[in-house]
Amino acid sequence: MLPMALINLVVAGIWHLQRMAFRRASLVRWLFCGALIGVPYVCLGRALSGSKNSRNAFIGLPPEMGIHLPSSPP
Repeated sequence: MLPMALINLVVAGIWHLQRMAFRRASLVRWLFCGALIGVPYVCLGRALSGSKNSRNAFIGLPPEMGIHLPSSPP
């Protein structure tokens, strides 16, 4: 959350400075600032989402309990 908050602060500053420099280029400003927010959002989302190939843990019972379960889950 913190990296995106810092990116948003930087983009807000760029948005403000572009407003003074380019009064008529609003579409370019929207696309540019949207890319500055969208690209890190997607990259951080992919990097922090974790592995999709997770395995379920199966913890067996100790043999002295007398309950025998299969060695792997179904």
